[in-house]
Amino acid sequence: MDCQNGLFRIKFLKMQKKKITLVGYYGYDNLGDDIMLDCILKEIANQIPNIKVEIICKNSENLSSILSKYEYVNHIEFKSKNKFQNFKIYIKSIRNSDITIWGGGTCFSDEDGIGNFKYFIFNILLNKPFAYLGIGIGNLNKVRSKIKTKILFKTMLFATIRDNTSYKFAKRKYIQKNIFLTSDLSYLFKISNKRIEKPYILISFRDLRNFYSSSEIEKRHTNILNFVSEIAIKENLQVLFLPIDSVKDSAINERNSIYFSNNYSIKSEYILDNKLNSKINYIQNAKYNFSERLHSLVISKFCHLNCVGLSYSPKIDRFFEEIDSKSYIPYDKEMNQKEIEKAFSYVTEISNLEEIEKKTKTAKQNISYLKKFIYAEET
Repeated sequence: MDCQNGLFRIKFLKMQKKKITLVGYYGYDNLGDDIMLDCILKEIANQIPNIKVEIICKNSENLSSILSKYEYVNHIEFKSKNKFQNFKIYIKSIRNSDITIWGGGTCFSDEDGIGNFKYFIFNILLNKPFAYLGIGIGNLNKVRSKIKTKILFKTMLFATIRDNTSYKFAKRKYIQKNIFLTSDLSYLFKISNKRIEKPYILISFRDLRNFYSSSEIEKRHTNILNFVSEIAIKENLQVLFLPIDSVKDSAINERNSIYFSNNYSIKSEYILDNKLNSKINYIQNAKYNFSERLHSLVISKFCHLNCVGLSYSPKIDRFFEEIDSKSYIPYDKEMNQKEIEKAFSYVTEISNLEEIEKKTKTAKQNISYLKKFIYAEET
């Protein structure tokens, strides 16, 4: 009888739905984060069917479009101007969930923030497990950043790291166990190969005020625009400016679009289209894509399109190194005519298909590790 009760208890536990609280840079119409969110939810549906996900973030048209595909997901909206109310919403969610996950991106850096520290501190205080999926590590030079990172890595349940440099750094500096090398979640995104090459150059600048001085940004962008203007005149191409992050990047792209129109005898246009699929279409159909945004470059490389990576961060360098591509200007190089010409000379190179396929397989492991840890107590 005891044996039967034991078997019943095991079956009952396995039938119970687990609940995940999911957080990240979502709801801001950022192409990369929207793609990673879609990949996380799709792969969870494939690998962990008996699950509930509660995502806490701002709302947007893209977010609603993504979440509408997944019935097992419940959206709790953060109110952008009410931090106290947001803390209450967050605490209520994590109290009733089995684990809290930060999904994707470079979430440890002096410039972009430290691992959702202001919210994960509640997980630590309430003894509620939290983890990171498919993340990267950027520049960590500030003492405060290092202390926060150490606290989070010492108390997290696990982390999957998207690149080898970040992985080795974390292992060496902060933690030895429950940290796993995978690859970027965006490798799981399925992109249609259908495209119509159109006569335009696409430029996607990023707001780089956290990385460079105003004069450095102006010099960097002016050098890029000078080079692009030469290509546009030579090949009779229009120039389009597209913000990949519709919130953070709009002003810098609009300003450069106006500058370009006023200083070069070339037709240009500023594109403000928040829709995920529209941004992807603009990237896919461009003859050349010059971008300071990682996932814009990822899409170009996945589709074997002509792109030049305008790196400002180790994460872009790491991506190009992973796929054996040289069509980028490293972040530690000056963005001058010589370096831009050098990167452009490789613009038609073919992506390393074998390496991309390998990274796609390891990207699935992000969710495999999540499944392993969320059901660890039942095995």
